[in-house]
Amino acid sequence: TNSTTVIDNGSMAFNFTYGSGTTSGAVNSAYYTTGTISSGETVTYDLFSLNRTVFGSNLNTSLSGGRLKVLNIENLSTNSGYDIRLLSTGSPDFPSLLGVTGAYIAAESNLLFSNKIGFIIGNARNIRLQNISNTGITFEMAILGSV
Repeated sequence: TNSTTVIDNGSMAFNFTYGSGTTSGAVNSAYYTTGTISSGETVTYDLFSLNRTVFGSNLNTSLSGGRLKVLNIENLSTNSGYDIRLLSTGSPDFPSLLGVTGAYIAAESNLLFSNKIGFIIGNARNIRLQNISNTGITFEMAILGSV
């Protein structure tokens, strides 16, 4: 009788270091959000007006005239087939980054874009997240940039 035991352990970590400022490798604007996208819904995030409420006050982050350095979107669904489609509108950069159909973020997965020089945002100011499943999907999104 032959017997084989295989033990495979592994891990992966990412560590990004960005300084403070507007030069290559630096950021001065950050935005974080979490939410749920209803079935069939598309939500839009305008990079020129990213609003959030902190301690009862409205904070607005604008990357108008700036560069996108990090975009991280995590699909928190644990159900296979509950995908988020990442789209964008405008030009010049996002269509070339995402392709014509955009990108799909599967359940329990994330999409990470990181570029220390950054993409010039130009008119490509909207990030759209589309739920293509039959139920709500919870997600987290972080955006870092410089203006």
